[in-house]
Amino acid sequence: MAESDATSVIIIPVDRSNHAEAAFNWYADNVYRPNHEVHIVHVHEPVVPTTGASYWAFNASAYEAFLLEDKKKVDKLLAVYDNFLKERNMKGKTHHQVNNNPGTAIVHYAEELKGTMVVMGSRGMGAVRRTFLGSVSDYVLHHAHIPVLVIPKKRERSTSSSGH
Repeated sequence: MAESDATSVIIIPVDRSNHAEAAFNWYADNVYRPNHEVHIVHVHEPVVPTTGASYWAFNASAYEAFLLEDKKKVDKLLAVYDNFLKERNMKGKTHHQVNNNPGTAIVHYAEELKGTMVVMGSRGMGAVRRTFLGSVSDYVLHHAHIPVLVIPKKRERSTSSSGH
């Protein structure tokens, strides 16, 4: 088999953001090849009540309903990406994991699936915010042992009349 015919395993982390969808579309329009196997990965942080903890402790049915609603949102997101793959005739599948650290989970998926490249969106956080909050794309970029393509947040076009 020629090297160009070998299967490339592409990992595309997604969430519910427009940035993730834009990164998927950019990859599909500009990089995808028929020998690519695309793995859409959604890492979902565990749902933990942050307010009214005593309410949740005594109302298990309300918490279960909250978890069920959250699961429906995840299932809907994965169905959207399953549909994107089918619409574009792309080989691949979706994956979901609950994990407190999305960056670590994405790197793990890349290793486990023997990924050849990670393609992900960037939220475009400023330097100060990124320093305090961290960035999933920064983490993956520095810890994955394969190429990582980060699709930046799309800039708004200026409507100034200065011609710049």
